[in-house]
Amino acid sequence: MAERTGPSDAIRAAIDEVLSDLADDGRPPKHDLAVRIAALVADRIAEERKRCAGLCRARGELWVRTEATSSATPLQTEARARSNEARYLADLLESGEDVPLAG
Repeated sequence: MAERTGPSDAIRAAIDEVLSDLADDGRPPKHDLAVRIAALVADRIAEERKRCAGLCRARGELWVRTEATSSATPLQTEARARSNEARYLADLLESGEDVPLAG
């Protein structure tokens, strides 16, 4: 089975590349510094995903209320579809999984 790489691996590789030209002058080893920076960036990404998931869930609830208060069938259908999509996006963001892009 192929090893899966995630955003933190890509971030760590980029930081390692940037730090490769720095002199070793008694500061923490470059790899340790890169690992700490990558962890910090990964934490911030997780926080942003959580924030975005909350926005999606709130938007989904808005569409649920729109569906419940509408008497027009086309609007109810559209509201239901948008609510489902918002919930799907929230679940995806909270899972931390990436979706392969069609290319």
